[in-house]
Amino acid sequence: MRLFKKYNHYDMVLNLFTSIGYFKNKIDNQTVFINIDHSLKNNGYFIIDFLNSLQVIRSFENKEEIKVIQGIKFNIKKYYNNDFIFKKICITDKKNKFTFTEKVQLLKKEDFIKFAAKTNLKPVKVFGNYKLEKFNKDSNRLIMIFKKQIQ
Repeated sequence: MRLFKKYNHYDMVLNLFTSIGYFKNKIDNQTVFINIDHSLKNNGYFIIDFLNSLQVIRSFENKEEIKVIQGIKFNIKKYYNNDFIFKKICITDKKNKFTFTEKVQLLKKEDFIKFAAKTNLKPVKVFGNYKLEKFNKDSNRLIMIFKKQIQ
């Protein structure tokens, strides 16, 4: 996403299921927006679907979950700080133990608007779920539609 460019090639670009925000630095998200801007044709659309950070933080529970599936133990711990939400997964299978940590930035609607402001992408619609209901602090998702407009 940070390196790919195919200038003025696409009518639409989709970024679904929180597939942005895994970078160490927010500036990398800006690079993605710039690349999408370059890759879209004029009047093309960019649709982004992201978790609603406000709702995630408000409903967050620091908890540890243990699952055993076919003799394999999964110890899952979720936590967050001001910038990221983390999911630490420890997998134990007989003698082997593996640990992975997923993390995603707690980006908000305002962050995406700031990324777009440095491009030709203009926000046109915002939804809070796949039923296309209005976005609010209790929405499960943040779905934004941007349109590339060259002035």
